[in-house]
Formats: sequence, structure tokens, C-alpha cells
Amino acid sequence: MLRVTSLLLCLALAAAGCSGGSGTAEPSLGASISSPAPVSSAATTAPNPYPAASRLVRKYLAAAALRAPTVAHHMTSPDSARARRRLRGMERWLHQLAPSRLELYTSRYHTDDTNDRTGVRVQVRVRFGKRPLSHVVDAGEFVVDTSAGSVVGGRMLDPNNQLDAMRHPYTDRGSYGTVIYGERDLADEAAQLLAVAESEGPRLHGQFGGGRGIAQPVLVLAKSQAQLTKTCSCTPTENVLGLEKGGIVYVLLPAWRRSQEIVRQSVVVHELTHAATRHLFLNSDRVPLSLIEGIAEYEEQAYAGRQSYWASLDGLEAVYRRGYDSLSRWRSAEDMWGLHGAAIDLAYDDAYVITLMVVERHGGTAALRRLLSGFATDASIVNGPRRAQLDQVFRHATGATFTQVSAEAHAWVLARSWYNNPV
Repeated sequence: MLRVTSLLLCLALAAAGCSGGSGTAEPSLGASISSPAPVSSAATTAPNPYPAASRLVRKYLAAAALRAPTVAHHMTSPDSARARRRLRGMERWLHQLAPSRLELYTSRYHTDDTNDRTGVRVQVRVRFGKRPLSHVVDAGEFVVDTSAGSVVGGRMLDPNNQLDAMRHPYTDRGSYGTVIYGERDLADEAAQLLAVAESEGPRLHGQFGGGRGIAQPVLVLAKSQAQLTKTCSCTPTENVLGLEKGGIVYVLLPAWRRSQEIVRQSVVVHELTHAATRHLFLNSDRVPLSLIEGIAEYEEQAYAGRQSYWASLDGLEAVYRRGYDSLSRWRSAEDMWGLHGAAIDLAYDDAYVITLMVVERHGGTAALRRLLSGFATDASIVNGPRRAQLDQVFRHATGATFTQVSAEAHAWVLARSWYNNPV
């Protein structure tokens, strides 16, 4: 019997730009760009070069990412061989990333300003896929220098952070999703990820009512723990197989390669489920972690079951016989329930079987959507729901209290109804 488990840790037209550092707000690509009204000043005051520099930098980066590097070349006059190499590297990097849209947030970078040079700091964000397009993905920050109407230099401001942790990004784009990876020889693994997203994403999209994270899913394949930490800007558990953050799915290659094929596939379903349900509660800390993970576990195990695999619940059965406290798990607002090691696996199993009872006996996946919304909108919940609050939200969403559903789950496991019984 196979135990299938995964952990959750932690553009042609773009939205309006915003300011950063000491700069002022600038409209993004695609928005109307007008010249500032003249301001009366002393005759000796030089005109502000930043607005024109910002517009040039926007056009330059858009040409590199959305058109062709050669188009961007014509906007440059690098003042040294090193500057030329850096600019060509930036252009290739953006073009290789192959986004569908750009969002550029600019501000003045004063440390690069001289009498004839203006520095522009740019936060680059990208979207992928077809309309309605994917969630926005942070690509990285750049500093681009201009002089006399040309781009003369540029560099990544914080290398090895966000997507620029991948020195040579590649994208595998299907009709439904996009996989981003950092080495050409990972194309086969990227294709496997994309195949699961293409087959399961539309079903999850319909089942949980949409949301940008599942309408055009983005999956990032990280080749190492360090690259995972940088691309997701988070601190995941060591050797985690997959995680979802901000609607983006991340998969760690070493753990992926060590896993059985069914685990590789089902963990993608698990994380895509997080992306599909996120819009229902908007990261509200009122929603029990057990419900969030229970839904993802349910979809993961259902996928495995369709391939004739099922989860072993021997360990959960043992602790249920000793009187496992499901209420404490479902009331917990702590990360990973405040648990460690094998106790986390048991909490996942408990979340799964209680969610399974909701689906099979108390309203199906529509009840799961009602549960998520019910907890998210209950302003009386602080630092995790009390027992009475759990019972109330469950009753409104499913017709049964949490106490009743939990008791049914315990009985189902103790009767070994799960054995050799794919979902």
C-alpha cells in the first residue's frame, strides 16, 4: 500500500504602476503616458530627466521581453564592453522568460545619477498564459541607466532572488498552464508537471469556482532547496516536495526525483488544489489549517485512487483507538499545527478523513466551498475557532456539526473502511 503525502509550507497590458524608494508613481505599460505639466522654476533649474528616462526604460524592457532582443538593442548605446554584456544578458533573460504581460514599477535610482546619466530602478513582474492570464509572478529588480535618450547600462539589483535565481529561465507552456524552470535538461520533468496541470487543472477550476491561481496555473520547478527558497521568497521545510504560495505552485526537483511516479503526480494535484481554493478565503487566518489541508489531501487521494492507489491509515487508526484529539487539530491556528515529525503526518490524515466525510455524506465539494467561506467571513473567530464556532460553521455548511462529522470519521477509520478502498 502506498502512502501519498505532501506538505504545504508556508503582458501587453498591465496594471497601474506604483512608486518605490524615492520615486513617484508611474503608469505601467499599456496605460496612457502623458508628459508632466511644466512647473515654474528659477531659470537656473535644470529639467527633471527622470520621467523621460522612465518611459525609455519601460519601452526597452518591453521590447526585450515581449518583442525581440534585437529591437531592444537599437535603444542602447552601452559605454563599455562590460555594459554591453550586461545589457545583452538582461535582454536574453527577459526574452527567454517569455511572459505574456509585464508589470513594471519604476522609481529613481539616485546612486546611479551623474550629470549626464539617470538611473531607473524597476521591479519587474510578469504574467503567463492566455486570458485571464496567470497570477502575477515577481521576476526581480533591475537598475537601468540612461543617457542622451539611450540605455547605456543595466544590471540585476539583487541577483539570485525571485525568478532571477534562475540564470537561464525556460518556460514550458501548454493550453492551460505554464512551467518555469532553470536548466534546459529539465524539459522532461517540466513536461510531466505540465501534463498533470493540463489534465487536472480544468476540473479543479470548475469544482472550486475559478480563481486566477487555477485559471492559468504557474508551476516553478526548483533544482535545489536554495533555489526554491529564493524563487518563492519563503523559508520552506527542508526537502519539502511541493508547496503553494500566492497562487503559484513550487516543486523541489531532488525530492521529486526520489519519489514514485504516482507521488510526483498527486503532489501537483495537492498544490493545484491550494491554488484553486485560495480565492475562497483570501488567506484568512480564520480558516482552520485542517480544512485547507484536508481539501488538498482529499483531491490528492482522489487522484491517486483513480490510478488504483489508496492511502494507508494504519497510523491514524492506532491513534484513534487511543483517543486522538481531532478537535485540537481543527482549532489550531499555528503553522503545521505547532507539531513536528510524524505528528504532522497524523494531522494531515485526520484532516483528510474528516474532509472525506463531508464530501461523501454531507454535501460534496459544494459543502467544502461553503465551509471555507463560512470560516473566512466569521469575524468572531480569533486565533482559531472555538468548539462552538466549529460546530456552528459546520452546521450551516453541511447540516451536521463538526462533532458529528468528526465522530463519523473516527468510526469509519476504526472500521477499516479505508482499507483497499480507493476514494
